[in-house]
Amino acid sequence: MVDNNELIKIYRNHLKELQKQYPQKPLIIADMGGTGQQKTALKLMIEYLYDPDQFESYYLPQRKGKSQIIRAEAVEYRKVINAEQILSLIKNFEYGGAFRVLGKPDPEEPLLQLVWQLLHFAAYRKDQLYEVAGQFTHIPKHLILSGIETSKLNFLENYRKKKPVSGFPDWAKKIFSLQDYFRLFEILLLVQKYHEMGDYSKTVLNLHRFVENYASFCIQTYERQFPAEYETKANAAVRELTQILRSRSRNSRPYRKGKSVPFYVTIAAQIEPHNQVHQQFIREFAQTNSLLNWTAFRQKKNIALDTLRNSIAHEGKGIDEKTFNRIFQINSFIPQWIQRMGISESPYDQLNTLIEDLLKREEII
Repeated sequence: MVDNNELIKIYRNHLKELQKQYPQKPLIIADMGGTGQQKTALKLMIEYLYDPDQFESYYLPQRKGKSQIIRAEAVEYRKVINAEQILSLIKNFEYGGAFRVLGKPDPEEPLLQLVWQLLHFAAYRKDQLYEVAGQFTHIPKHLILSGIETSKLNFLENYRKKKPVSGFPDWAKKIFSLQDYFRLFEILLLVQKYHEMGDYSKTVLNLHRFVENYASFCIQTYERQFPAEYETKANAAVRELTQILRSRSRNSRPYRKGKSVPFYVTIAAQIEPHNQVHQQFIREFAQTNSLLNWTAFRQKKNIALDTLRNSIAHEGKGIDEKTFNRIFQINSFIPQWIQRMGISESPYDQLNTLIEDLLKREEII
């Protein structure tokens, strides 16, 4: 059972009944087994309903393959509650809430100090605050000496150097700088995570960011290297987009150059015409756009990615699963894009596993 609200109601009723039956007797708690939500709900209700001198708490850590019964003092008991909350928060992509629950650990607790640092890193990474996140990638030697395998922390150095864990493939080197590719990789990690969690509004926003940034980074690189050729391609894009507008309505005005996905994508399609991976991305981006694939969106069953993004950004609307699934072929595009960018297991999931392992080593879960 994992519904926190329902669990709290159940435990509250049982504990109140125990208080009535045994008002003078202390409560003994030993939370073996059960889900994390069950343990957390029980502990929260006990602390709420009972004074500290009315209950005794025990936990059963595994040491050398054997369970031990250990009395938990008030401070230790709070650590157990906090650890359960931290695990629940990071599984729900709430790293900021997790490091606030943890608080600043004591200097004598190197493993918890490392958890504190990793939670800050993950929170700022998720928010795309690259420089701030980078400040939390330097691990002090005394924390590394606390028993953690240094190889498990290599991802921090890669992030600081802006190196995607998947590397920098040859097809991408022809159209992006390493820094631009790294930023695209990080955006797509958010797409993967939010889509997996069923947060469709944030999935849409980050998908649109990925499409827009991919095309704009591509043409910015090309413009720096070949300014004259870029102007030729930009003018060709304007003519092509004007034709599309007039095919929709004869009275349409000519398309104007500007910062827009159709403009970026149409130029990007002219760059590296023999680069198959790049051209596949561009074709699929065009299929999700309301102007570039306008005939598909005349059918009510289909909806464009940019249309949904605008409804979120400008109208304050949320997106549910049913609406999300109407985006043209999006549920086939997302796994293909993730695979092309070399993403397998989410680095956030790997980080969560590492944090959980550190909390277990600290023997508070």
